[in-house]
Amino acid sequence: MPSEAQKRADRKYKHDKTQQFCLRFYPAEEEIWSFLSAQENKQGFLKDLISREMGVASGGPARVDTNTKVGRTES
Repeated sequence: MPSEAQKRADRKYKHDKTQQFCLRFYPAEEEIWSFLSAQENKQGFLKDLISREMGVASGGPARVDTNTKVGRTES
């Protein structure tokens, strides 16, 4: 069992060195949520998906296209 000092150090490291975000799924997005929920390693799945989209996994150049629109478009 970690000591209180180890717990503090772990919290400090996570706060200083990592980034986190929250993702919400609404009832209309149930199919997307179900698909993600079926993945054994959700974090790994999302990171791999993003890496492939960036071209990192295929050995291509890592790029970020700031003009890419994500989400639904209204008709």
